Amino acid sequence: MDDTKANLMLHPIRLRIINLLYGRTLTPQQIGAVMDDVAHATLYRHIKALTDGGVLEVVEERQVRGTVERVYTLKLDATRLTGDDVNDLSADEHEQYFTAFLFSLVEDFRRYLDISDTPNLQDDFVRYNKAALYLSAEEADALGQSITTLVTKFTTHPPAPERKRYLLTLVTMPDADVDIPEDKETNS
Repeated sequence: MDDTKANLMLHPIRLRIINLLYGRTLTPQQIGAVMDDVAHATLYRHIKALTDGGVLEVVEERQVRGTVERVYTLKLDATRLTGDDVNDLSADEHEQYFTAFLFSLVEDFRRYLDISDTPNLQDDFVRYNKAALYLSAEEADALGQSITTLVTKFTTHPPAPERKRYLLTLVTMPDADVDIPEDKETNS
């Protein structure tokens, strides 16, 4: 498990670093200012692991007080996990990684709520919901491809003063087969 791409990316601290760097270039000091609950040595170790694993890349180096400060960004192609990356994981490993993913989502939402005493979810375009869809394998694949195409179109937008950064999270999974008893009329 230790040498898998999934393990590299879905470690709770590394996942937070990855999420923070989406669409941004940051120094370790900037990352540490946001992730102030993580010790600096630990943070640097995880940044190094992500860099060595090809997920982060150094886009700039500059001299700062006699030392080299690096600026990092994500290699977006390297952040996508494929079926091959996760097919051999055990159910326990999937649960561990999904829990780390959910924890990062909860942390993102907590940070959003901390911005204001009275956040305005409607004006900020905050949405969360769950839908049940009945799809064949082909329809599910078509839906996934359509979503990927649509989202990819917007991930190429560079930061700009008129643009606010949004996080889009999407989880799809088959529903567990549950036996639902049919309604029966009770005759007395």
